[in-house]
Amino acid sequence: MEPKQSHFDSHLWSLYQNIEEDEKDPWKQILFSLLVKQAEPILIESEHIISASALWSYLSVWKEVFRNAGLKEGGKIYISLPPSPLWVIAIITCLWEKISVDLVPEAMVGGFGFPNDSVLLSEGDQSHFTIHRDYTLSQRKPCQPKEDPVRKQSIGFIHGDKAKKTEIIEAPALLSLLKKIPASYQRNIRIQTLDWNTPTGFVLDFVSSFFSRSELFFPNKSQTVQNVLKLTENYDGLRRVWFAKKEAEQMEKDVLTAPKTLIHCLPEDWGEMDLALLLDGDFTFPEKGNLVRNDYGIRKLLF
Repeated sequence: MEPKQSHFDSHLWSLYQNIEEDEKDPWKQILFSLLVKQAEPILIESEHIISASALWSYLSVWKEVFRNAGLKEGGKIYISLPPSPLWVIAIITCLWEKISVDLVPEAMVGGFGFPNDSVLLSEGDQSHFTIHRDYTLSQRKPCQPKEDPVRKQSIGFIHGDKAKKTEIIEAPALLSLLKKIPASYQRNIRIQTLDWNTPTGFVLDFVSSFFSRSELFFPNKSQTVQNVLKLTENYDGLRRVWFAKKEAEQMEKDVLTAPKTLIHCLPEDWGEMDLALLLDGDFTFPEKGNLVRNDYGIRKLLF
């Protein structure tokens, strides 16, 4: 199920396969190729449509705000935002600037013991930045970010009882994930259903959609997954959605007549998937019918 040749970005795929972690600024090379003068990836939230070129413009603005706040290579920021275009802009800015990120669930922010020298980006009062309705950013209060001489650039996931557990994906492992994204993922229609602040959601839903030039929809109360599937039923691209087992089986019934739709079925405890297994897995699976079942717990993770 390969994409049409005219739609396939061979340059980007070649870059993913050949870039090495010891190259100078690998994330700058990737993001420049992915975003500059490009339409996809496209982020669609309610009535807002943000193209790749627009994301490049936001990145340019946000990185200056971060720099003026003292955030620089080797620094770290806590981010507590729901999956959204704002979340994406924050992540790509940190990748560009070589800043590490710790993702904190919104429910934990109030009781989380942030260090005195920490920097927080959220939509709450504790945030060091103000996020404006037009997706721009400004510094809200002074911060004194501290560099971590030991930790390499990475994405951390804070969870568990009293937020004591942090799982970390270092930048080299993230680069390796890009090498595994198959050509058939490119320019799909994707619907955000998993929480990107978890390792499973970050790897399976965000990485595989954003870095494959997808059109990515963010459902809300007024625009459900079913609404998005109906809205996109005449789109040319293949549609992929991730769900836990029970939801997947119900969605399979709802979209049996929907063409070119794949529902990826995850175990009910998908939020507890082992990060090492996620990083060791690959994106291969049988693309037959509407329901795609994985073999988590039987063989290495197939997604």
